[in-house]
Amino acid sequence: MNKVRNQEEFKAALATGLENIELQEGLFELSDVSFVADNITIKGVDKANCVLELSKSIYLENKTINLENLTYTVAAGKGYTEQAFAFIHHAVAFNLKNCNADRLRLNVNKATIDNCDFTLNTNSGFDGYCLYYYGKDNSNVVVKNSRFNTAGKAIVMYNEGAPILNLDVEKCTFTSSNTSTDKAAIQMHTEYGISGTLDINECTATGFADVNGGLWNEINNNNGTPTDKFDITVDGIQVH
Repeated sequence: MNKVRNQEEFKAALATGLENIELQEGLFELSDVSFVADNITIKGVDKANCVLELSKSIYLENKTINLENLTYTVAAGKGYTEQAFAFIHHAVAFNLKNCNADRLRLNVNKATIDNCDFTLNTNSGFDGYCLYYYGKDNSNVVVKNSRFNTAGKAIVMYNEGAPILNLDVEKCTFTSSNTSTDKAAIQMHTEYGISGTLDINECTATGFADVNGGLWNEINNNNGTPTDKFDITVDGIQVH
């Protein structure tokens, strides 16, 4: 691994095409860099004290990015535009492993989130979702062995277009501190036509809306009408 101690060394490492980068303790900005290598691994030496911040969207055409053993953060209050909202756009693959996070916003072909802890203390709009799966057509996101501690929201699938989105959630726990929430742990907001699949295995939801065990809710969020655009399987049984 190539060790970097500060933002300038981080920028230089990525700009010279290094594929394996080890962050020392500190705060690093992911938006303020240029990606040269096609497959990049960024790993922290200390999960709690190596902080990787995304302040605006980044574009990763034809690239794979792997983040490990660090804290990934996106501030609240970003404008809801393609550039401002701090998306990870267009990566071939994105992987988040053994990390802490608050918000993760993905518009990629494929992603895996493994053994991560998400914590959010707001339920305000899109800022209240830990994982915002916007999604390219026929994309797939896998979330496994992870824990979500929120104030009423956890995962949302959404798009202003009509792509096919596929989400697999395995061995995850969802806990809401806001028992008056009207959201399930996984929301599919289908008002503009998204469709696809949702597979849930060995997951629990506590404190979420009293719908489908608190685990999932497919709905036109503009008028509150349930929809039927996703094939949904829970613990091997198709339920929708």
